[in-house]
Amino acid sequence: MTSSPDTAPAAGLSAGPSAGLSTALSVAHGGTATAHGWDDVLARYADQVSRDPDAPAVEDGELTWTYAELDALAGLTADALRDRVRPGDLVGVCLDRSVALVATAVAVARLGAVYLPLGPRPGERRLAAVADGLRVTCLIGAPGALPAAYDGAERLALPLPAAGANAHGEPVAAFPAARADAGRPAVPGGTFYAVLTSGSTGTPKAVAVDSAALAARLRWYAARTGARPGDRHSLLVGVSFDPHVLELWTALTSGAALAVPPDDVRWDPDVLTAWWRRAGVTAAILPTPLAEIVLERPWPDLPALRHLSIGGDRLRRRPGPDVTARVDNAYGPAEATVVATAHALEADGDSAGTPPPIGTPIDGTVVCVTDPAGHVVPRGEAGELRIGGAGLATGYLDEALTARRFVAPPPEVTGTDRVYRTGDRVRMRPDGVLEFLGRLDDQVKVRGARIEPAEAEAAFEDDPRVLRAVVAAESSPEGDVRLIAFVRPAPGAGAPPAVELLEAVRRRLPEQAVPSALRYVETFPLDANGKVDRAALLAGTAPAEAAAGAAAPAAAGDAATGTDTERIVVELCRGVLNRPETGPDDNFLGSGGDSLTAARLLTGLEERFGVRLRAPQLLRQPDLRSLAALVDSRREKAPAQHSAVPAGPDSAPGPGTENPAGSAGSGRAHTPATANPAPGTPVPATASTTPGHGADSPTEPAGPHQEHTPATANPTPGTPVPAAPDAVPGHGTGAPAGALSASPGSPVPGGPCGVLGCVLAHAAADPAALAVTDGELTLTYGELTAAARRLAGALKARGVGQGTPVGLLLPHSVGVVVAELAVWWAGGHYVPLDAAYPRPRTEAMLADAGVSLVVGEKDLLEAAGVPAVRALVLTAGGLAGSCAAEHSEDDLPEPAAYDPGATAYVMYTSGSTGRPKGVAITHRGVAELTTDPDYLTVGRRDRVLLHSAPTFDGSPFETWVALANGAAVAVSTAGRQSLDSLVRDVERLGVTVAFLTTALFHHLAGRRSPVFAVLRSVIVGGEALSARHARAVLRAHPWLELVNGYGPTETTSFATAHRVRDADCDAPPPIGRPLAGATVHVLDERGDAVPAGTRGELWVGGPRLAAGYLGQPGPTAERFVEHPSAGRIYRTGDVVSARPDGTLDFHGRVDDQVKVRGFRIEPGEIEHALRDHPRVADAAVTVVRPGADDARLVAFVVPDGEGQPAVAALRGHLAGRLPAHLLPNAWSVVDALPLTGNGKVDRRALAGRPLPGRSPAAGDQEPAPVRQELTPVQQAVADAWGRALECEVGTPDADFLALGGHSLLALGVVDDLREDLGVELTLAAFFSAPTVAGQAGLIEEALVEMYGTEPETEENGASL
Repeated sequence: MTSSPDTAPAAGLSAGPSAGLSTALSVAHGGTATAHGWDDVLARYADQVSRDPDAPAVEDGELTWTYAELDALAGLTADALRDRVRPGDLVGVCLDRSVALVATAVAVARLGAVYLPLGPRPGERRLAAVADGLRVTCLIGAPGALPAAYDGAERLALPLPAAGANAHGEPVAAFPAARADAGRPAVPGGTFYAVLTSGSTGTPKAVAVDSAALAARLRWYAARTGARPGDRHSLLVGVSFDPHVLELWTALTSGAALAVPPDDVRWDPDVLTAWWRRAGVTAAILPTPLAEIVLERPWPDLPALRHLSIGGDRLRRRPGPDVTARVDNAYGPAEATVVATAHALEADGDSAGTPPPIGTPIDGTVVCVTDPAGHVVPRGEAGELRIGGAGLATGYLDEALTARRFVAPPPEVTGTDRVYRTGDRVRMRPDGVLEFLGRLDDQVKVRGARIEPAEAEAAFEDDPRVLRAVVAAESSPEGDVRLIAFVRPAPGAGAPPAVELLEAVRRRLPEQAVPSALRYVETFPLDANGKVDRAALLAGTAPAEAAAGAAAPAAAGDAATGTDTERIVVELCRGVLNRPETGPDDNFLGSGGDSLTAARLLTGLEERFGVRLRAPQLLRQPDLRSLAALVDSRREKAPAQHSAVPAGPDSAPGPGTENPAGSAGSGRAHTPATANPAPGTPVPATASTTPGHGADSPTEPAGPHQEHTPATANPTPGTPVPAAPDAVPGHGTGAPAGALSASPGSPVPGGPCGVLGCVLAHAAADPAALAVTDGELTLTYGELTAAARRLAGALKARGVGQGTPVGLLLPHSVGVVVAELAVWWAGGHYVPLDAAYPRPRTEAMLADAGVSLVVGEKDLLEAAGVPAVRALVLTAGGLAGSCAAEHSEDDLPEPAAYDPGATAYVMYTSGSTGRPKGVAITHRGVAELTTDPDYLTVGRRDRVLLHSAPTFDGSPFETWVALANGAAVAVSTAGRQSLDSLVRDVERLGVTVAFLTTALFHHLAGRRSPVFAVLRSVIVGGEALSARHARAVLRAHPWLELVNGYGPTETTSFATAHRVRDADCDAPPPIGRPLAGATVHVLDERGDAVPAGTRGELWVGGPRLAAGYLGQPGPTAERFVEHPSAGRIYRTGDVVSARPDGTLDFHGRVDDQVKVRGFRIEPGEIEHALRDHPRVADAAVTVVRPGADDARLVAFVVPDGEGQPAVAALRGHLAGRLPAHLLPNAWSVVDALPLTGNGKVDRRALAGRPLPGRSPAAGDQEPAPVRQELTPVQQAVADAWGRALECEVGTPDADFLALGGHSLLALGVVDDLREDLGVELTLAAFFSAPTVAGQAGLIEEALVEMYGTEPETEENGASL
């Protein structure tokens, strides 16, 4: 959400919770509704048909229709109707969810008519409204679904299939006899569809929506769900419910398939989720009542489902921690085109015990909250919600009603010329998030006080023994009003005494808001829109008031003869059907049962009897007596799975009762955030600071544990928590002890602190939670800690103890996570190695770090020349072959004593002297970086991508930010062979949080990668962030949390961070403010602080700093200094300036050090290696930037006078000594290096020279290269190179590396070649043949292998 001008903080003021909230108005704008070139829904669909006509469009039962087949079916239907249906005509559709329905929707749109979905069984009231009140040209449906008024109408058979999961006969079109249209409203021009919604008078209202409004909503929803070809969207919502239109057209305009479920899927939550899994559904919409039933149950394994939208009523439940899909609570009346606001739900998000909020406005939408006079109220005050913007409906098919409800916006609201008055009572929080409080017309007056029933309901629902409560007002004949609470107990909790519950809420509510009586119910009756029917609750024969302690009376005549089971079954049916006359001889369907009431009845039967029935079993029973007999039969088969018929409401809570202790409230207590002092002085930020630097900063609530005793509270990382050693989880079992019941994230008493302590705490609290996965091999937290413990035993047997360095030579795998944790468990620190490094480089790192034991895969250890005596071979799962043989469970080691200042790992960076520097990172630094981060949202349901090279300091961040917070590490094992392979891994692994180097982010953004549609949070770092790319990604994916991180390796990955908003992208986005454990100081050359706005060098202090450089006291003393006032600080060499609020802007470097594609590079190290070549007299390396987002290393070489050295030889010389990121991308042989007046190499002059291999600038007189004839495949390769390198490539022997290519550009070329030619080269193959001819040869060989023929011959010419 972007702030409106009314809510933006004044310049120089903090945007924190305490700043300016009293004057901020309740106005909020969604993101910009970018059109992407289309506002025509039908045209977008037609484009998908032409793009991939053979793609599946509808999967209905066992049958599938492609886009071409669907389009042909729609065309035939449109042709059949063309003579009778004109543009603008209203066409009522009484079809069930099926391919016939989808084809009809397309046909009606193709005719320019208006689609009016009524559903297969529209109620008589709706049909009467259609027949008598609207200008309906025809009704389409199965003959039995058409109303009696159309019995004599002319009928036309339609060319629509009767086959499918929900077929009800051959569809026909019925045309009523011509009638005068006097008094019937005309349909506004441009209307795409209309939908009926309930009216306060009892007569449905017709809402008209045009194509542009629907297109705006489709663009948002498609981006929100990441809709794309290959997806499957469920066509599940009832046809008359307006989200049906969103389901249908999102799929058809994004190239996805619509999966049609059989009708019984909607009757049973288990059958529903099983169908989701079977059908491979990726995105689904559920009405709130059904969604709550689904969320009440354990979440099944649904690897494909990534997005679930819920809407239609006030949501009372949040997804549990086991829910793997992204879940939205969506809000929007039909008058705002399905959805207007949305809120992404977390298992422990917001405040526990309160209904989830309805969120912030979506793209193109503006909302405001007004008082009765129409004036916008301040944030925090309740009022009526008004909605405006691009997605607003045209209005009602009733001009007078339209004029009353669609009005001019208040003067404070900009960007819309009208707003819709919803009649809903809401409150806008300081962060712009809306909370739904109920309907304005739900308010009642009790003894002169205005009462909001929702407030009382929330008070009841805070009690863990209450699943749901509804409060209704009952009026006496004398006019007195009293409140009645209807309560549904939580499953297994029993019904507590009413007096006890009423007394509990009395402490939270004003006296007038406390209900006079309380009644227990099994379920709540619903009205036609699926909302709780309060009038029916008050009018029905609900159970006797619980205050009297009596159970529900049986209906006359059935209690005496029926069994207890019969009585309860009948009681349940009366509740769900709201038919007090229902008896044991009645049929469920015949009494008005439908899918929602059946689902509730099945859930009620399971809660009361412990019996799980399926919907078909329910529907086959002729009466409720037979249903009761079936229940008894099932109970007898499983007597151990249930108890006797539950006791009455006064029974004491039994063993199954939920324990309310420790579950009230949410989040741990935080100390107030410390304001940033003037730049140049320390800015303390500890782990206990209030999350974020502003009211809208991201934060991950700590869950249901509100307060902890000191023994279990989250301490500041690094603070010891002494306790008995026998409290370590898993001792003697290899798994966390179940008796510990630690709160997630709280160090286990007796265990270590720091990140290892957090991991053990998560394992103790939830051992079955997912910890690490590569998509095939998966470890839970219990299994991870058990595996790490076993490996730690093997390490200790090999001499690893406190302070021992251990090399890790492993590919991306589950095993690398186990190994890192095991090294810490044994007391050592790890030194990550890269198998791609040259052997001399690896040997130098091992020697420098003092490593005597290397853990790794057998092949990698042998290739690196590690002798067997110094090697410990590990399997993919992180198990050393000797672990099981050498150690029993009883003698496995306890975790090593925690020392916050001890080294956790050593990360090597480039050194200016030619010797790489080993940076020793402490356990305290890792904990400060990763534990409860206030700069990035990471929670227990998240999966964090592990894809960075092991020697890059982003890699430990990826691992430990996940495990420190109870999230899962999602290991990308394929290697980054192409940009597309990264996207596939993100999707395959269900990644929600990712770190991307800034350069990789720019490439993905420039290619409009779909990866951002999958992720929720992205943190970037390594180089200056491009405002253009950041803005493009945020506008395309407005929900995305984009964080710009900054920090040298010496400050433990990140020292500052900033949540990037659209408003930050008018200039280069800032690098933010200091993170926990860091202080920042902007100093001049003398070490004095500079004023705000003045540029200076950035120094970083605080406990996050590394210990220094291994074995290099000189460089350590030079970079880590003792400042007179700031203490020990690190000199970054970066130029920054501080804004008045302390936010830092980055301006470049003060020295020669550069960053390329996220790697810090000292040119001196490359120059030293070049000068070692016998044919090189001197060399200089600098960075040339051919584009704002492209940095390339260029080597300028002075030969020794014995002829010009070959570039290939020089590159091979460096490749044997340096890692790939230090190899120059372009080479230039020069007679001499330019010098400055001081005799130093003039690097600025070098950087200004044209990039070798690129086309000369305008005005240069160099002759054009002689073009050589290219084969078709070579030309395709050259074209792909040219797009990446931004230069013309015209010869077969052109060299990718010589033209300035590098690995990141190669990723894009690989993707382009796969799309253009159908062949995917690996990066290894790509660089093994770096010429146009070489790569064309590889592609031709692959084509021959795939198709068995030469791609080009004299007979057939070019095949491409």
